[in-house]
Amino acid sequence: MNRKTGVFLLLMLLYVFGMPSIASSCGNLIPPFTYSVPDGVANETAYYDWSVKPANFTAVNFWMQAIQATKKNFPGVSKVEVDYMRMYCRDTGGVDTLMQSKEYNAVEDPFNSGALFILSPWFYNNANEPMPVQFELTSGYVFFYPNTRYEKVWHWWGPRATIPANTDYCWMEARVWIEGPATVQAGMEFWLDETAPWAGDGVNNVLMGVSDWFFESSGWQIITVVPLI
Repeated sequence: MNRKTGVFLLLMLLYVFGMPSIASSCGNLIPPFTYSVPDGVANETAYYDWSVKPANFTAVNFWMQAIQATKKNFPGVSKVEVDYMRMYCRDTGGVDTLMQSKEYNAVEDPFNSGALFILSPWFYNNANEPMPVQFELTSGYVFFYPNTRYEKVWHWWGPRATIPANTDYCWMEARVWIEGPATVQAGMEFWLDETAPWAGDGVNNVLMGVSDWFFESSGWQIITVVPLI
């Protein structure tokens, strides 16, 4: 087979079967666009550190956040759908117990478990405003459009839980579908207790860990915050 024939056959295969998707640690991206994490985010990559738990902290919680992955609202609409968020604690015997979850099977009106925060500087002064969401009750998920407020961080969370005495570590998972130029990250925090108010970074809450940032895919993705091996 000569070179011209080989090139022709390759082009025909690409025409028949289509271009492959671009795989990455942040999910399967859909060509032709690829996106990157905007400058200024607090944590660009995944980490997990159970050892940062202060001795007197007794609770843990879980959250997620989404931002537009391009400057302003170019190249178009972005949509994030969240099927569920679930937080587990694993005991020293290796058994997981579901501690808290958000299943989004009923309308939360007003939506009190999420808010819009300032993107730059990141979460400046903790200033926030209501987060506009919609519910799909037939399938049981919540969704929203980050491009409509591209200057904000879309941040939502689940309830806290008291850490059981025999806990080895806690972790979380969420099932999300990202469409368009948005990116999503999950995270977990230690809290003084289940009801302590936010009193400034590092006072009543300490960051335990975060996931990588995830991007557009052709279907549902599972995002986790777990100990890194």
